[in-house]
Amino acid sequence: MIDFDETICKTNAIEEMFKLKLGERLGYLRWKHYNNLVKYGKNTIEKSKSESLQDLINIGITTQECSNLLIKLEKEGKIREEIVEVAQYLKKIGRKVIATTRISQSLADSVMIRYGLNFGVGPEEKTVRGKLKILEQIIDEWQSENATTLINRLYRILEKDKVGFDLENISMLSANLEDIQTFKKIGYSVLLARDEM
Repeated sequence: MIDFDETICKTNAIEEMFKLKLGERLGYLRWKHYNNLVKYGKNTIEKSKSESLQDLINIGITTQECSNLLIKLEKEGKIREEIVEVAQYLKKIGRKVIATTRISQSLADSVMIRYGLNFGVGPEEKTVRGKLKILEQIIDEWQSENATTLINRLYRILEKDKVGFDLENISMLSANLEDIQTFKKIGYSVLLARDEM
């Protein structure tokens, strides 16, 4: 498993989607609001990400905008090419490579297709009047009514595609500290340093 949101993407993918939807300045300010809630102790990181994602979904994103986000990030040099190369190499030697994101299944599918990976795992969604509606967010620490864990979502997607797997045989590359809960449940994990750290 390779996290897209803060591992393949050099910055935060939710912030980048806000910028795509609202423009650079307004998108940045919207994202900064959620960072400040964490900075000043009013929210946990996980809760702030969940609320920012819900805000983004309320603004409305489309499947096409998920594809456009990848193109935008590539043009701006915000994709870690070395991580993409590792993922493609792992697939070449026979490993199953799964791109994960907390934004949408459409974005996970776009990453999978664009970089030639085996699977994409994102929140369950449906399209309503041309916009994506997230049915269940992927959250590991902060629990809410419409939430699941990354592992549970992975099970459902792979069961649907009739792919068997054992958690002990799964590896994960991530620069996202919130993935620590997932790390504890799988066989092998690598936490990468982010550029801005």
